[in-house]
Amino acid sequence: MFRRILCLALAAVMLAAIAPAAIADGGEASPIVADECAPYAVADGEIAVAFGTNGNELLSCFADKADLSLAAANGAALSPTEAIASGATVSRGGESVVVIVPGDATGDARINARDVVAAMRAALGETERVILSAADVNADGAVNARDVIKLMRYIVGWAETLGAERSPAEADDAALTVYFASSMQRIARGDAAIHGTPDGVIRMAKNEIEDAHMILVSSQQRTGLTLDVGAIANAAGDVLDREVRYGYYYYTEMFNDLNSQDFQNTTSAWWADPYPTLDAPFDVGANENQSFIVKVKTTADTAAGWYKAPVRVLDGAGNELKKSELYVYVWDFAVDDTKLSYTMFSTGSSGLAGYFGGTADRKYYDSAVWSPLYKEYWYDYCLENKMCLEDLPYDLHDSRVDAYLDDPRVTSFVTVSGILADTWDSPDVAGIRRDYAKLSQKEEWLDKAYIYTVDEPYGAAGAEYVKKQWNGAKEVLGDTRFQTIIPFGNGWLSELGKDMLDETWDYCNAFCPLAACFTPAANHRTRRDNPELYPTWGEYMTDQQIRKYGEFAPRYEQLRERGDKMWYYICIGPYYPHANYWNSYQGAWARVVQWQQYLCHSDGFLYWSISFWNVEEHSSKMITLKRTGGGDGLLAYPGTFWSDTPDLVPSIRFEIVRDALEDYAYLRMLEDALGRDAALSYVTRLTTDVLHFTQDWRNLSSVRDELGFVLEGLVR
Repeated sequence: MFRRILCLALAAVMLAAIAPAAIADGGEASPIVADECAPYAVADGEIAVAFGTNGNELLSCFADKADLSLAAANGAALSPTEAIASGATVSRGGESVVVIVPGDATGDARINARDVVAAMRAALGETERVILSAADVNADGAVNARDVIKLMRYIVGWAETLGAERSPAEADDAALTVYFASSMQRIARGDAAIHGTPDGVIRMAKNEIEDAHMILVSSQQRTGLTLDVGAIANAAGDVLDREVRYGYYYYTEMFNDLNSQDFQNTTSAWWADPYPTLDAPFDVGANENQSFIVKVKTTADTAAGWYKAPVRVLDGAGNELKKSELYVYVWDFAVDDTKLSYTMFSTGSSGLAGYFGGTADRKYYDSAVWSPLYKEYWYDYCLENKMCLEDLPYDLHDSRVDAYLDDPRVTSFVTVSGILADTWDSPDVAGIRRDYAKLSQKEEWLDKAYIYTVDEPYGAAGAEYVKKQWNGAKEVLGDTRFQTIIPFGNGWLSELGKDMLDETWDYCNAFCPLAACFTPAANHRTRRDNPELYPTWGEYMTDQQIRKYGEFAPRYEQLRERGDKMWYYICIGPYYPHANYWNSYQGAWARVVQWQQYLCHSDGFLYWSISFWNVEEHSSKMITLKRTGGGDGLLAYPGTFWSDTPDLVPSIRFEIVRDALEDYAYLRMLEDALGRDAALSYVTRLTTDVLHFTQDWRNLSSVRDELGFVLEGLVR
């Protein structure tokens, strides 16, 4: 309170006593020019950038990046990951551009009381050691009381931005505010605060999908609004493909802090999870917000550089109430599909047909009707989003399936499934042999095929199921040119005095351990005193296992050495407070899963279901918070909740999982270029083991963007 009173008192004095100080002419414009679609422009030899902008982000804004150098005001070279201060220069040859960070009037890469004092001095005509353009925080060409007041308000949190202000919309509605946040920020509908920036900026590679997360806040109820997102185009007129979707809200709980290990530390509110296509007007309640995602897509042939699009909120008569800009920077490298994690996501295509077949006309029970819909709306859409479903869109002996078998994005599919006893007590010998005869035509086809008739085996009986599956497949096929995948929690088999991995070591070649298996070994007291970090589910770290085997990870590596596929999975477990995909988690806590997968040296990822929805919960708009978190097994919703089309409606977590899988590909690409240790140097800034990881989306976003700039530099 004292700080605010002081700010207001000083402002009152300034208003009465201070005359404006004019800013000198900056001279001839520099030939170093910004990309015309970049968020920052060069004017009079200066480029004004937002506080916190680093060297990579700054240099990306120039049209010609060749031979540019970046230096501090004192001439010292700057790291590309270092935050830029006012007075820094971007140079090439004998030409240079001065960097201005509005508010950083002292040039120390901070905005604080020292800058307020500097602005006051400048307004009084004392300009020594003041960077005038940075002190001119409203960019009106003079430093005066208005700048001092705005800077004070910014420091105490009353002003959201510094720098030139955009001209208002044609019929500007003061009740509305538009801002862009990270897609990892889960923001409750009743949160009317501003958690982002007026314009959106996203960065992505070629052959990637990335979301711009837009929030519209209203202090008064507004109805019949529309959102117009213009063409996302570069200076040459190239246009990026995009989808525009809106957030649909359920009432549930969100964990506030995983580090607290307090299961009751939650916030109950309306949270958006599904994002149906925006194809109709929408309403916003008083002191509420409405979220949207603009899903931007690039191809391997997309031109690198900056793209931008106008974003407008309109009323029912077409009047422009708010306007903003969306900026997209495309790095000059493409996501390599061959570096994606193997994935196996389940929907149960027949189960989907059964659900949609429950409609009045029951038409989707007809496979001739359902099959093309599953292909277009579910399989192809997931594949575009880097997720491979376990059920192929065509029968294995349909010639149309061959293109999928050849596609590097198709990394797995299930050939033999079902209940173990039914499958191997009386196997379809002719059918299985026919399938594998087809797959044997190409080694890469065979390499994607998995037998999956045992799931999460438990106890000595479960170990016998694993052996039965292996021996049954071997008997039917006559050799071991097949793969059996076993998701398991590696429980201790007390009756045998060993664990599941030990007992089944010779009866599987695609072990798929639960993420919790990689929990660091700890003594009994540590586990007893930290029950949330060391839950007993799966018994994956018992005293007996620690004494007999030690850590799980070195044993897992032995499987790699013998040539096995290395898989990894999550499901109901591991429990809170581990990383997972639950609806009760903030986005960073889900996205870090694939960084942990890379840390654990796993090449494949399995998730038991993306479509385990609950019709009653949707109808009531109430999602139950269980210990395992609402949303387990549910990453996509049926389009029939909102329309007559049985398409896939992605959740925000579906979007985050795709981003995480693309992050994994970035790491693999860096590993190929510089080695695994280089990639791990980025991973360990976010997670050091499955128990310890960042909760802050800013950390994850920063490391991911830094990785993108590094990969771009390697290509160039």
